[in-house]
Amino acid sequence: MQSMGKDKIMNIFMNIDKTLIVDADSIVFIACYNADKDIMPIEFYDNEEEWYEARINLACEYAKGHVLNIQETTGCEKVECYFTAGKCFRYEVSSIYKANRQKTNKIEGLKEVKEYLHSQFDGMICTDFEADDIVYYRGMQENTLVACIDKDISGQLPYMTYNFRKNEYVEPQEDPKKFLWLQ
Repeated sequence: MQSMGKDKIMNIFMNIDKTLIVDADSIVFIACYNADKDIMPIEFYDNEEEWYEARINLACEYAKGHVLNIQETTGCEKVECYFTAGKCFRYEVSSIYKANRQKTNKIEGLKEVKEYLHSQFDGMICTDFEADDIVYYRGMQENTLVACIDKDISGQLPYMTYNFRKNEYVEPQEDPKKFLWLQ
């Protein structure tokens, strides 16, 4: 996959009525992780509930700021955020689906931050399938720009995408269907 740095095509989508389609699960994860690191120790709060609420509020602020930053960088008029909630049908089809992923400590607040972002932006919290599925579907429609960090999504779309982790636009694969089947 080829990528183009932000400076080379920074304004490619400016002033075009595009909808930014955000695969937002990673944004929520990062926001909760950073809020967990940045929140003042629990001793500074009256009780654990107050500390937890402050932590969630901080994560919500981080996540919303990240989405707005992506919107500003890409110049898109509208934003839709998509999230995965729970396990999709693929876990029932294959016992090895995502089995190679490293186990991580459970990060609390993911559900609350997803619900908050969903209240702030259009989009969907997906329960029976992964957000990637809807992001791909929406990304195939006209006047959209997909923002994601997932090479599987970028590689399958026949259009340029925006990788918000690397802050760069990614050119489409020569043969997106072949890329899909290779994955």
